[in-house]
Amino acid sequence: MKGLLDWRVPAAVLLFLFIASVTRWQTEATYRQTDFPPTVIYWKRDRWTNTRWITRYDLQGYSQTPVPGTWSSQLLIPEEKVVSLFSVAWAILVVLNTVWLLAALIRRMIVNINRSPTSVE
Repeated sequence: MKGLLDWRVPAAVLLFLFIASVTRWQTEATYRQTDFPPTVIYWKRDRWTNTRWITRYDLQGYSQTPVPGTWSSQLLIPEEKVVSLFSVAWAILVVLNTVWLLAALIRRMIVNINRSPTSVE
């Protein structure tokens, strides 16, 4: 069975989406303060949008802020919204691709059941 409902196409796309998600963030530097209050600061880069972020973890939780000047100043959309839009788009693609993969597998099972020889009594 070839074409868009072949199970290999959505499986390859799903694999590509997961690899893209795993390789999205790059930690550029880390600072750990061990005396009270304990704090960990990460400088990260989003490879999808090429923005840099400072993430701070402490006793109150965490906060994440973009580093100024890492995104084009001509954009009308703030950096936080662009990164959120990319994340939502990725999640929608994963859901749609999973439905596509399930449809392909169900179609393959139906075709295999219809091709199976009937038992003779």
